[in-house]
Amino acid sequence: MFNNNRIGVDNDSVTVTSNATQPKKLCEYLKRNVMCITFIIIVLVIIITISIFFCKIKKTNSEQPSTAEEITIETTEKTTNEITEKMEITTEATTTSASITTLPTTSTTTTTSLPTCTDGIKNQDETDVDCGGSTCTKRCSLEQGCLSNTDCTTDNCDTTAKKCRGAWVKIASDSAMLAYCTGLGYESSATLSDCESYCLSTSGCNAVDWHAGKSGCTPRQCSYYPPKYASHSGWEVWAITTETLTTTNLVWIKVASEGLMGDVNCAEVGSDESVIWSLCESACLALSSCNAIDFNYGGTQCTYRHCTTYPPNYRSASGWDVWAITTGTSTTTNTTIHVAE
Repeated sequence: MFNNNRIGVDNDSVTVTSNATQPKKLCEYLKRNVMCITFIIIVLVIIITISIFFCKIKKTNSEQPSTAEEITIETTEKTTNEITEKMEITTEATTTSASITTLPTTSTTTTTSLPTCTDGIKNQDETDVDCGGSTCTKRCSLEQGCLSNTDCTTDNCDTTAKKCRGAWVKIASDSAMLAYCTGLGYESSATLSDCESYCLSTSGCNAVDWHAGKSGCTPRQCSYYPPKYASHSGWEVWAITTETLTTTNLVWIKVASEGLMGDVNCAEVGSDESVIWSLCESACLALSSCNAIDFNYGGTQCTYRHCTTYPPNYRSASGWDVWAITTGTSTTTNTTIHVAE
């Protein structure tokens, strides 16, 4: 009896022991699983982290060649610029050296250049600087060198002095300047050519009274053109001109017959005795202030006047005419007189 009970007790004990072990095993099982899962997660995290790390390294490595390329380009550009600057400096130095070296050559070229009609040098067959001769078309001016009349603008070459002179123009026949132009001497038994040459050799002379029959010559100096003259049988009036110009002459109008302006209306600026009307008119034009004339046609007296109104006032006076310059014009060809030095 006793043994049976013990045996039963033992069996019960064994059973109890067996049932208590099962939860423990379960816990251990779960614990192992959690550890495995944790380990797997850690491994995954490590793998992902390593992958990201290597991706970044790869990206960094892929960008580095671009940076290196930029550095290489910049370095190349700097090197190129430095080389260019050195080349420019070398070129400038070479140019300067070449310029210095070629200076003697330039001087030699100038010396050996071909002559022209505009080089400022008397060369070729020129009679003066860049004028005269058969090569240059330009004629020489007054007092420049010449060999023939065709070398001068005045068509008058003094072949003795070999100088271009003013052209001689005959102003009047059977007339003489007498006291109207300053006399500079007298030469007897002179041809017209001798008379002109004598004038040219006399300082200040620009006109002559020449007598064909007596062969007399009086050189004169006149300050205006045409020079004044009066009737003088056998004599001729000649003057030197430098060129022909077209000028406009004022028109003379007879304001009144048998009239006289007098000093009351127009101021007197000069007078002449024993002159014909044309000389009276010319003399007035030679005076800058004269614009009207009292002319005595009987006694050939001429009074030059300056009037401030047109027509001028006048009064009755027998034997006198009143002439004035109008504002109308007429164009004629005139010449300018050469005043010798």
